Amino acid sequence: MLTGNNLGLLALVKTLPSHEEVEAFSKTDEMKEILDANMDTYIRTTRIHLKAKQLLENGRVMDAWKVLLM
Repeated sequence: MLTGNNLGLLALVKTLPSHEEVEAFSKTDEMKEILDANMDTYIRTTRIHLKAKQLLENGRVMDAWKVLLM
């Protein structure tokens, strides 16, 4: 789902978000529905990757990393 350009943007980051930053982002309204524990694992993983792709396309590279590290 992630393109070569998406992966390139992720690779440019020198420091990954902290565990605390990832945890805080996972509790936002933006992420609650995507992280539904009752959802099928494949669907959940797909939605996480699509969300990361969307964030990357909007210039939110660090938020994309947070999503991928959840």
